[in-house]
Amino acid sequence: GTLLGLVLSAAVSVLVIRSLTRRLTAATRLAGEIASGDLTHRAEAGSKDEVGQMISAVNRMADNLQAAADVATRVSDGDVTVEAKALSEKDTLGKALIGMIGNLRSAANVAGRIAEGDLTVEARALSEKDTLGQALVRMLENLRKTVTEVATAANHVATGSGEVSATAAQLSQGASEQIGRAHV
Repeated sequence: GTLLGLVLSAAVSVLVIRSLTRRLTAATRLAGEIASGDLTHRAEAGSKDEVGQMISAVNRMADNLQAAADVATRVSDGDVTVEAKALSEKDTLGKALIGMIGNLRSAANVAGRIAEGDLTVEARALSEKDTLGQALVRMLENLRKTVTEVATAANHVATGSGEVSATAAQLSQGASEQIGRAHV
């Protein structure tokens, strides 16, 4: 009886250890795939014990990372209408995506207003590393300068043409007076 109990205990232990080892191997493989950037795989939790809970958590992590990657892909395609979300107060990736999209929307708004001819819009760089913001600031400054120069040149042309017109009128009047004196 005791020998049979020992054999049964050993057999059950081997089965439990194999099950745990197989599930832990699947979780380790999944974590390795996620760590290398492959978010296409998931593992079967199998049960609700600690190992199953860990596998479920790793699957949720892969789902959340894939959702963030999908947002980043849409932004890289130029879609700034996409909405990112932070999963918690400590979600640094979600918060960074929200900030990035907001900054790109703001820059696109400034560029759109400039394209419509509104040079009263204010552009600003968010930091020394904000090349897009710096480019918008320089573009706006250069456009304002160009518009001022064109307006000044147009003013000079208008003034010059007014002077030419006055001179032509004086010449015409002088010629008329000479013709009038010649007939008298």
